[in-house]
Amino acid sequence: MLATPIMYLERNSMSNKILFCSPRDKYGCFSNFSQHAIIVNKKYYETSEHYYQACKAVREEDHEFIRLAPTPKLAKTRAYTIECITDWPDVRLEIMKCTILAKFYQHTIIQAALESTGNAELIEFSRKDHFWGQDINGIGENWLGKLWMLVRSEMRALKTI
Repeated sequence: MLATPIMYLERNSMSNKILFCSPRDKYGCFSNFSQHAIIVNKKYYETSEHYYQACKAVREEDHEFIRLAPTPKLAKTRAYTIECITDWPDVRLEIMKCTILAKFYQHTIIQAALESTGNAELIEFSRKDHFWGQDINGIGENWLGKLWMLVRSEMRALKTI
């Protein structure tokens, strides 16, 4: 049986924690696969996943190849086939934060969703990716959740939300 966010919550006796995974979830707008397009440098990206993955590209044609992928899953898959910028491990967190900020500022529904989380810990539930999320056992760094919480804190300080 596959682990689910509900099983995670039950197993870890989690109160004041919000999990997001699928774009169809209540807080699925925090997923990079959610259908919230962003515009960065006058270019349209179907999802934040498209933008994040395209930022890996050394060559402009590879950037466009990823940007124009028909789905976020294919954008991610395409990113594995291109030459990646050499300092990607050093810049990926900052790029993800910029991605989240673009999504936040361009969608009032996401601003409202983030405000509605109060002070809850935001956790990307992931069975596989222990860098960006956490699994059913709470194993993982949860960087995507941490960055959303950082943006929430910064926006509150600026009184944006």
